Amino acid sequence: EVAKKIEPIRKQKKEQKEKQKAVAQKEANKPKATLRIGDRVRLEDSKSVGTLDKIEKGKAIVNYGMFTTSVSIDQLELVQAMKK
Repeated sequence: EVAKKIEPIRKQKKEQKEKQKAVAQKEANKPKATLRIGDRVRLEDSKSVGTLDKIEKGKAIVNYGMFTTSVSIDQLELVQAMKK
């Protein structure tokens, strides 16, 4: 009796997991934008947006106003390209 109740829940969770994998795969296949000094960027898992100040040896210096941080270029995503 309990197994009958659990089975639909398991199917539903399995479908959700497959959907999440598909979304993650689409994100991974997206081409990364080339970043340039002056672009507005943010860390992939963050909401804070900063300005790209310097790029050297795979690291980027991002200015968030009151503070700056050094991060890997792979962790950054473009928010707004620098105006020409």
